[in-house]
Amino acid sequence: MDTYVRTRRWTRMAPGRQDPEEQLVRQLALLHREFEELVAGLREAEEIRRQTRTRYPEDRGTGSTYGTGTAPGT
Repeated sequence: MDTYVRTRRWTRMAPGRQDPEEQLVRQLALLHREFEELVAGLREAEEIRRQTRTRYPEDRGTGSTYGTGTAPGT
């Protein structure tokens, strides 16, 4: 952003040069794509963590009566 803001107006209009606006849009698109990939990875990690928290008690306590209101061995 700083580079874009500091670009002189006459530099923007120089023939044969890429517009700073186009460069800025391209850079922002690349950053957006990178953030989307990061967010997708974080969501996937959270889903795996959630599944693990559910699977662990299920695997560990297949015969457990905890939370059912009945005493063990009855």
